[in-house]
Amino acid sequence: MHKSHDTELPYKLAVLRDRNKDLKQVWYVEFYAWDEVTSKLVRKRTSISMNFRDVKSRTAEGNRLVRACNDLLKKGYHFKKQAADLKPDAIKKNDDLIKALEFILSATSVSVSAKTIISYQAAINKLKLFADKRSLYISEFKSGDAILFRDFMLNNLKNSARTANNTTQFLLSMFSKYQERTGIEINPFKVKSLKEPATMKNVAFTDEDKATVEKELMLHHPELYLFTRMIYYGFIRPGEILKLQFGHVRMQEGYVLVHGLMSKSGKTETAQIIPALAHELQTRMVFMKPDYYLFSAGMKPGKFPLSKQVPFRRHEKVLEKLGLIQKGYTLYSWKHTGAVKAYKAGVGIKELQGLLRHSSIQITDIYLKSLGLRTDPNIKNYNW
Repeated sequence: MHKSHDTELPYKLAVLRDRNKDLKQVWYVEFYAWDEVTSKLVRKRTSISMNFRDVKSRTAEGNRLVRACNDLLKKGYHFKKQAADLKPDAIKKNDDLIKALEFILSATSVSVSAKTIISYQAAINKLKLFADKRSLYISEFKSGDAILFRDFMLNNLKNSARTANNTTQFLLSMFSKYQERTGIEINPFKVKSLKEPATMKNVAFTDEDKATVEKELMLHHPELYLFTRMIYYGFIRPGEILKLQFGHVRMQEGYVLVHGLMSKSGKTETAQIIPALAHELQTRMVFMKPDYYLFSAGMKPGKFPLSKQVPFRRHEKVLEKLGLIQKGYTLYSWKHTGAVKAYKAGVGIKELQGLLRHSSIQITDIYLKSLGLRTDPNIKNYNW
């Protein structure tokens, strides 16, 4: 057990729990901090994203979180009484922006993850650098000052547009909690986000690369090939496919039922089964039980759902084998490729809206344009 330099409160240093390097299990960072309410040490855990798909990268992320947690603990981080227990007037009297944000962070730390605490504290630390030992007064800090702070992050701290946007959002969130307790109407951090540079990720396959990957999948990874067909023909998202049971596949009616608990929108929707997808599904549908998942262990049908990372990792390995990993292709590329192919094949934008399950035709229009497709009429075909 250790004691912090600033408050002399006890704590236990953070450690990485790597589950014996088993990438199928969730790794987490664990530490103990003092709780003012219970007057004892309380354990806190924060999980490490499964998006880190190899031991090296997941260990590096875990060690980063360990260092960040321990730095906070040594500086006196602990669980304080909730701000709701204090009178709003007592908070209003403090016009120091940084102190107000730090108070809100400490007051809500019990209900948020360690990663969130680290992110929020990092945002406050940047604001301190911007202040440069001078006071920032809530009554005087306006949206223009928040924009100057963002410029400071870009020019002085060399942050990317995405990092600057995220930092501003963290401060916006904390100040919103301050607003709830004080009744202050204007949030100075509510500013328009910077436009982030486009990234070469999830891009649609070229015809040549599409044919190459499809051949590899059909020959050596038939289960993964079927998974990609559901994305390509049915526009069903990978996360939704993983939750599908055979009872959701209505071959006779020609659709897949995507319940609200599994859909991105939270609404129960239907994904259409076009003939090409029906052909791919036929063999898998012959003998399956309604409560079996389409993809379970080994990506074969089974009683239990498949881990989210399995199809992503397998698809990534195929791309690596074919030398295509650097082109920005991912499992989601099949959805974009299917949309491009459908539109070029003559499927109208209104029909695509339904197939893609977009809430409006405007969203479909923006989506298609983001894939490099022109959706305006070709006036060369008109004559009046």
